[in-house]
Amino acid sequence: VSEFGRVDYLVNCAGIDTTALTPFPQTALADLDTINSVNVRGVFTISAAIAAIMTSQEPRTIETKRFGSRSLGRGSIVNMASAMSVRVIPHKTPYIMAKHALLGFTKSAAMDLNKAGVRVNCVSPTWVQTPLLNELRETAPQIDQVIERLCSIGRAADPDEVAAAVLYLSGPGATYVTGLT
Repeated sequence: VSEFGRVDYLVNCAGIDTTALTPFPQTALADLDTINSVNVRGVFTISAAIAAIMTSQEPRTIETKRFGSRSLGRGSIVNMASAMSVRVIPHKTPYIMAKHALLGFTKSAAMDLNKAGVRVNCVSPTWVQTPLLNELRETAPQIDQVIERLCSIGRAADPDEVAAAVLYLSGPGATYVTGLT
């Protein structure tokens, strides 16, 4: 804020998981706490701090050829959930719980911040080609068959494909979109 004078966008994309496939009853509470501290508490904490900045700044406007001046609002928050927030696989309970929490947070924060001109949305990609997926392949070599079966496109997403969705939700084309996944 000191350098640019405002914050227009926040993308909450930090997230962790264990590579272990552990049935729910054998899941260590330490794993649950670690995953929730990053995937839920981290999103809540940074979003609250940035929302305070966004709600105190003036809205941005753009000029359109067809409709003239249009408000972009005071900011946009995009949370990175996962396809596991809407469907599940066995033995990943802490991660799935955290991603479900992000859906609830997104909808609730969108309602809380809407009148202040801050939009909150969520992107829930399937598996993405990341180092985490590569680690999972080492412990669960069948993951590629699972991805092929569960993903409508039959493959993991490229990071650029996910980034395009985030850019859309952050940009002027989505000023009418809030609280959605």
